[in-house]
Order: sequence, then C-alpha cells, then structure tokens
Amino acid sequence: MPFYDYFDTEERTITRIGRMIVWREITAHIQMIRQYRKTTGRLKVLEIGPGKGYFAKSALENGWDYTGIDGSATLVSRLKGYNIPVTLAHVPPIPESAGGDYDAIVMEQLLEHMSTVREATTVVEDAYSRLVKGGVLLIASPDYKAQGAHFFDCDYTHNYVTTTRRVSQLLIDSGFTIAYKGYETLSISSEFATLLITMMTRILYASGIPAIIGKLLNKEERMSKIKFTLLRSCVVVGRK
Repeated sequence: MPFYDYFDTEERTITRIGRMIVWREITAHIQMIRQYRKTTGRLKVLEIGPGKGYFAKSALENGWDYTGIDGSATLVSRLKGYNIPVTLAHVPPIPESAGGDYDAIVMEQLLEHMSTVREATTVVEDAYSRLVKGGVLLIASPDYKAQGAHFFDCDYTHNYVTTTRRVSQLLIDSGFTIAYKGYETLSISSEFATLLITMMTRILYASGIPAIIGKLLNKEERMSKIKFTLLRSCVVVGRK
C-alpha cells in the first residue's frame, strides 16, 4: 500500500511565497542547531521524515554530514534523484543502519504522526541514544492549541497531539534538557506575533469565507493548506 503519496503530490503545488517561507524557517532551524549544539564545525545530522528535502538540501549546502530516513518509497526515490542520502524505513524504531554519534537529529512535522504515546516516547528515546553528549534534538510540529480540530482534519496520519508543553515533557522524561521552546509561523518566531496571526486566521476561517471561496474556485485543499500554514507550529530543542 502506498504511504503518504498524496503528500508528494500536494507538495508539488507549493507557491513561490510558500517556498520562501519554508526556506526562511529551515534557515532558522539551521541556526538553532548551531547555537544549541555550540559549535561552528561540520555537523553529523540525522533527519527523520525529510519530506521534500528542504532541510536536507540546506544541511548539505552547509557541508554537514547528512542522513535521512523516510517511510514513503515515492519520496525516498525522489530524494535519491537529488543525490540526497536517505533510507526507506518506518520509524520507530530508528534502523540500526542509521548508526549514531549524531550532533543533531531533526524531526520536522514528524512527531504528530506517531500513533501512540508509546511510539512517540520510543522515537524520542531512540534519538537520545543516537546523539553525542551535547547533541541536540530539534522538533517542529503543529501546535494543537492553535490548530484545534484542523490538527486532525488536515492530515489523516496525525495522531499524537503536540504542544510546546507536551513535547517538552516528553523530551524531559527521555533524558533531555530543554534548550529552547517557542513557536513559528510564516518564518516568524515572536510568540505575540504568531499568536496574533493564529487568532486572526481562526476568526477568518470561522466566518466561512475561505470555505466559500474554496468551493467556488474548486480550491478546497488549497484553502486547507493555507490555514495550516498560518496556524502556528511549536518548536522545541532538547540537549543531551
């Protein structure tokens, strides 16, 4: 059975503005990893769920030793076509072939796809065991408090509820020290600004106007995607 093939199809429709936002957020994550890993040297990085490969491309451009793991055969094939080193595997567990001694492990829009608390705990504990002392785990996931019912409606594989508090608790119980926790939307990281954008978005979509536009223009999926983009995500960095 194909897994997450619709994601590959949807991602091909990303706009120029959307691509710019993604790159700005990826750049911020790269800077966070350098800051909290406390090094400027060449880093060994593992990404679980590389998706379209935006972070992978940036990491490789920075000269980092990058490895990716993804559960979609379609996405893995596409990434390998870009010469991105990626392995096909469903996580958890992290496959033994991935090795260890990583400076950083990245899970962007990944943790919410875990089916249970046990799965979420397993993947985070596994990540902890693959990091060097002082290594960091960066998690970026939808903020359920902002998303509400859309958290589940926008993606059939969303199961594990993510908020800054829940993710922080999970990391602490897995042995991490919290180095950073915050929010992002449209590449903005200000807590006040992300909250304001989220509130305005929820008011707009509650009015029904985007739904009407989506119906009239046959762009319902696009309207849903815009909503997901505007509602803030939580970002948590744990240090081993």
